[in-house]
Amino acid sequence: MIQMKQAHQRQEAHQTDLLISLCLFLDKISSAASLNELHMLIDKYASLLQTAGCFDYPRSVEGKDNIVKDFIQYILYRNQYSIQRFRNGLSTLDVIHALEQLRLEC
Repeated sequence: MIQMKQAHQRQEAHQTDLLISLCLFLDKISSAASLNELHMLIDKYASLLQTAGCFDYPRSVEGKDNIVKDFIQYILYRNQYSIQRFRNGLSTLDVIHALEQLRLEC
């Protein structure tokens, strides 16, 4: 029981670290003061931006707003749909109910 709680706490800490890292990433992009700085940040975070489908080299520094907006949409909408489909699948198999019962017992 203690091991499960510790594992859950580690998972929550990891999720918090990930959220903080994403916020810092978005802050760096949105704070770019020059086109050169923005392009350097895009190069640095290329794989993350490619995964989100918003990898682009804007022609002006104002293009950073579209990158941030597109990345946020990716996080909120694309992943939300996947999570909901997964949840629906678990619900169909009645696994959600079993997991909720386990959580209540802990």
